[in-house]
Amino acid sequence: MTHPCPIPGCEHRISKTLLMCWPHWRRVPKFLQRIIWREVKSADRTEYKKAVKQAIEIVTEKEKS
Repeated sequence: MTHPCPIPGCEHRISKTLLMCWPHWRRVPKFLQRIIWREVKSADRTEYKKAVKQAIEIVTEKEKS
């Protein structure tokens, strides 16, 4: 099973186990990558969802420049 990378305009399809394609994941700041990995299996998904939203926003902004 695959899904599209969540970054607007990206045409990569990726495994359901990944958040975004590799080129975009590399643009996510390391501190945020660590939070996402730490929280991915957390029972309380609040911090995970916030971190994912922030990662998508950061990469989307970087793509504009």
